[in-house]
Amino acid sequence: MKKILLITLMFISPVMAVQIESDAQFSSNVDRNDTELINAITDMVIGSGYRCDSVSAITRSSWDGNFTLLCNGYNYKYQIEDKGGNWTVTLD
Repeated sequence: MKKILLITLMFISPVMAVQIESDAQFSSNVDRNDTELINAITDMVIGSGYRCDSVSAITRSSWDGNFTLLCNGYNYKYQIEDKGGNWTVTLD
């Protein structure tokens, strides 16, 4: 699934590195050092026209594989969901 997300993002926006906050929280199924996954998630958010200058937290649902991303000191919360094979970003 991670490779599908990365391939999809290649058509949305260039890869951008976003700062990870020193006290950022990650769910147990998201590796803090997986820069490809973190960049893919944040690029999808930014490519959708939203703001994410720094990562505060990332969680991944073990039920459906969807992500929740919190950015900029927990000021922005996004849901990244797989809807029928298409990834969508919504501001929560």
